[in-house]
Amino acid sequence: MDKQLQTIAALLGSEAPNRRLAAAIVLGELAPSDADVVRALGSALGSADDTLTREIVAALGRTRHKTAFPYLLPMLLNAPPALRDAAGKALAQLKMDIESELEKVWAKAATVQKLALMDVFARLHSDGATRFLLTGLFDPDFEMVKAICGAIRRHISDANEDERKDLFKQISSFVKSPRVKKDMRATTSCLILLGSLGNPAARPLLLDYTGPKQVAFVRRNALQSLANLSREGAGVDTMIKKVLPLLKEEDRENIVSPAIALLAPLEFPAGTVGDLEKLAKSDNAEVRRFAVRKLGHQPGKKVVSAMLDWLGDADQEVRDIAAKALCRIEDATQPLLEKLGKVTTADDAWNIVKLLKPHAERFAKDAKKKLAVRCLDLMEKNDPRVPAYTWLLRNVDAAGFNAQVAEVGEDFRQRKKFAAAVQSLRLLANTEMFNATVRYQLSFSGLKTSPKDLSPGRRGEDPCLRGFTALLRDPSFKLFDCLAKDKKLLEPEDLFYLGFHFAESALGHERQFSQQVFEFLIKTWPKSEQAKAAKNKLKTEGKNEGAS
Repeated sequence: MDKQLQTIAALLGSEAPNRRLAAAIVLGELAPSDADVVRALGSALGSADDTLTREIVAALGRTRHKTAFPYLLPMLLNAPPALRDAAGKALAQLKMDIESELEKVWAKAATVQKLALMDVFARLHSDGATRFLLTGLFDPDFEMVKAICGAIRRHISDANEDERKDLFKQISSFVKSPRVKKDMRATTSCLILLGSLGNPAARPLLLDYTGPKQVAFVRRNALQSLANLSREGAGVDTMIKKVLPLLKEEDRENIVSPAIALLAPLEFPAGTVGDLEKLAKSDNAEVRRFAVRKLGHQPGKKVVSAMLDWLGDADQEVRDIAAKALCRIEDATQPLLEKLGKVTTADDAWNIVKLLKPHAERFAKDAKKKLAVRCLDLMEKNDPRVPAYTWLLRNVDAAGFNAQVAEVGEDFRQRKKFAAAVQSLRLLANTEMFNATVRYQLSFSGLKTSPKDLSPGRRGEDPCLRGFTALLRDPSFKLFDCLAKDKKLLEPEDLFYLGFHFAESALGHERQFSQQVFEFLIKTWPKSEQAKAAKNKLKTEGKNEGAS
């Protein structure tokens, strides 16, 4: 020991606790492989509190000197759990044939001490230590077998790549030995360990233990271990084809559910479609849902057709799975459009258009046009499916659809299909297409369909009158000229209702418009009852203005 180390080591005997702690920490950082330093650290253990003890134990391990063994072993066997773990970690760092020494202690150790010893063996990652632990899997005490298996699994993450490969080779060889094959506990433990390693090279070996010749418990653990392997590497497709038939078995707990958990995250090859179609007819709801879900990731018209049928399945979960699949499968675009054309209720139409929305980018121009024509045809018939169609068309091509609506809405108006005109032109509200001309067409159509109730309250609620009011505020729009051009579409009651409403306005330009409307009514239909009423209204309003 050099002078500097002597000075630091001397502080381990200081009366000041902080100096003793600092000395242990510094020696641990320096990690000198020196027997004198080890003795100094070991001697300080007798009077150390828990905090100092942990630092001394850590420092002893970092020296890696074999003389630390007699100081650390008692800590491992007799100290409280926290210190025992630190001692185990330190022992695993020593450069010596520690396995032989630990095996000697094992023979006389109590159960609690064996648990601590096996943890050290698991930390070593050496062939000898692994061999010793694997042999322990034959112990008649099941709890001991579980503990050994747990210790190995717990420290797999500590192993480097080469150590993990060696561990894999040892376990793979061990599980094939005649003695292990006769011992279900040892076999199961090995399968669990192979799964914990995650090496995809274990896939063929684990698959051998999933077959019906094995007991259910072993098969379940083999399936669970397969699920823990990396999804990369060869043999995944082969595994899928071998495991799929297991879903036909009756044992849900040991076979079916673990098999589904294994297969669920995997991407299935196209060659499995036939098997999945058969499983989709299973009486087991879990299997059936799984099969439908996996089919939903396969392309093809046949799959799409099946998904469309499952939209009406009695099982809500199957319906939901099918719906999500149809949103995703590219081949579903045209079949969904055809399905939309066949449904007869608003609810069914809504269900289909929601599935079609994700396909919007795949709609051909011709398909968009046909869809719009269909929508407008339904609109003319006041069909309840119209809102679903319009929602879809706006999500597919809003600008194109709005232009068609504007054109068809005016066509409805000219053909005196005023209810259809209102329904279509109303769709343009809050769009760029809703200019003064469209507002006029909508208000005009609304006037034709209005109940024309002259009571102030009813007139105040009439949308068409609100539309005309807005147009009158726009000096650039010649409202009366437009009405005059549409004379063939008007009736006396239309003009009287319109003129009556604005005759009572407080605004001069609105009363002036009312006078124009009444005069136009009187001139066009002079013998009508509305013309007589218009004359009387003009006289009344004229007297009122004169009186005011």
